[in-house]
Amino acid sequence: MSRIRFAAIALLLSAAPAAAQPPAPSATPPAALPAAPETCVEVDEVNGWSVIGDRVIELRVGANRLYRVELGASAEVAALGSRARIKLVGNSLGDLCRTSGAVVADGRRLTVVSITPVDAGDKQAAPR
Repeated sequence: MSRIRFAAIALLLSAAPAAAQPPAPSATPPAALPAAPETCVEVDEVNGWSVIGDRVIELRVGANRLYRVELGASAEVAALGSRARIKLVGNSLGDLCRTSGAVVADGRRLTVVSITPVDAGDKQAAPR
């Protein structure tokens, strides 16, 4: 009978560490989250802008919406400044988006890197 007890205890002790280990990761990756919709600005609704930095402008849209637009590295070459003449070129729907549309500053076409809404409390400069 002592052999049976010894075998049972040995079996329990050898199984305990395996039970304490976390389960192995699944071979299949978790489902990817859907991408957030792209932020776009209707060009016809823009009624002011200001230069925030050498590659960033802020657009006032409608009565109280602000959007920060980061431009490609070519904006630094264009010497984007507060006196630059800016034209917004929309896509076929009239929207300025990261994937379509552009900003023309003093005749140079600048690509849009990102467009993000700006909180009223995060405002850095007053649009023109």
